[in-house]
Amino acid sequence: MNVAELLYMAHMGESVHSPFLSAINNRFVCHAHDDGWSTRLYCRTPRDFYETFRHLIPMKLDIDAPLDDDCLDALIPLCSQGVFFDMQDITLSPTVTVPFYVVGQIDNMDDIHVPVGAVKGILEMDKRWNLTFP
Repeated sequence: MNVAELLYMAHMGESVHSPFLSAINNRFVCHAHDDGWSTRLYCRTPRDFYETFRHLIPMKLDIDAPLDDDCLDALIPLCSQGVFFDMQDITLSPTVTVPFYVVGQIDNMDDIHVPVGAVKGILEMDKRWNLTFP
């Protein structure tokens, strides 16, 4: 049964029941689209999510400074609504900025239509990570 559930998850990008299987005692399930367009991450506990998310964006930008608790506390409630981080519209100088949008639950990335000027916030790194909401 576990093999069938894993194959279904790999193919469909969603789980039949829970994405966490007692037979393998997994803490994470990551389903990435084959072209890197989207990634869906399931974490067993909120702590697992916090610690993964703390390092994810800095790692993608090759920055060795994890997000601090203030940024996480502001971002986590937005993530439950569905957040899109626009990694193609980042700036790297003089400060690193990553715009993000609250897009809701999206099953198909082609369904995302973000109106011009609809930036919900900007994650920026100067000496430390900050959130700004234009």
